[in-house]
Amino acid sequence: VTAFYPELGYYYYFYNYGYLNIQNSSVSRAYSINFYDSSNDSSKINGSRMSNNANHAVYTERASPNITNNIIQNTGDVGIYLNQYSSPNITGNVFTGIGSHAIYAYYYSSPNIENNIIRDNKNGQWVLRVYDRSSPRIVNNTIIGNARGLLVQYYASPLIENNTIDKNGDYGIYSSSNYNSPIIRNNIISNHTNMGIHFPSWESYPQIVGNTIENNGNYGIYLSQTSATIENNIIRNHHSGIRTDYWGITVSNSSINNTVYDFRTYQGGSITSTNTTFGKSKVLFEGTGGILNVY
Repeated sequence: VTAFYPELGYYYYFYNYGYLNIQNSSVSRAYSINFYDSSNDSSKINGSRMSNNANHAVYTERASPNITNNIIQNTGDVGIYLNQYSSPNITGNVFTGIGSHAIYAYYYSSPNIENNIIRDNKNGQWVLRVYDRSSPRIVNNTIIGNARGLLVQYYASPLIENNTIDKNGDYGIYSSSNYNSPIIRNNIISNHTNMGIHFPSWESYPQIVGNTIENNGNYGIYLSQTSATIENNIIRNHHSGIRTDYWGITVSNSSINNTVYDFRTYQGGSITSTNTTFGKSKVLFEGTGGILNVY
């Protein structure tokens, strides 16, 4: 399915208000494939190619179709845009050449994002964006070689588990806009130019468990006004392993081995370290009131 006279820049509208089943097909030069509240949630797009759409490959609003085993490429904007209470199954897809975010989950959306390959999207945008009380399940994906990694914002609580997050520009996972509580578990987060995980937001409460975080430039984990549980991680080969500003964090059962500092605190930040290996000479307290408790 495509537009007539694509050489003239034409696109077409593709709206679905009922049941839609696209199998082993090609859709190109639509504005987007749109699903709405009246769409049947058993709708499917499977084994197909969606390319060169003006806006998004798929747009959902209060709709939850199954989007599986597709190639999604060269969109003008977001690959899959999930708007308001959308919880589709997004599995086994390949995303390349996306104009903005590969997947954007907005306003109470809770999709299952699993076993996708998201790579080589060099548009300057965060490749996955989770925003405004959304809680997606992001599991077993390969997220490699994109402009930027995952962005978690504003009361978001995603599960980020068993992913390979590698070489995505400056950050692997970045949280802003406050009040976020992701579970970041059993991932490989590596080879970003600045930080593996960064929470410059405040009043966030991540659980960072069982990850290998390595070779991420300046910091493995940098938290500011964030209370984190950091457990069973390997954090190595950064300038600094873990830094906390202002608030306290707990680190347990982890291995921390970095080039200059393993622990850093700033302006009253505190670390409680339990059963964790780190260099006792690789600790830096900046500002006033920093505390390191070791058990």
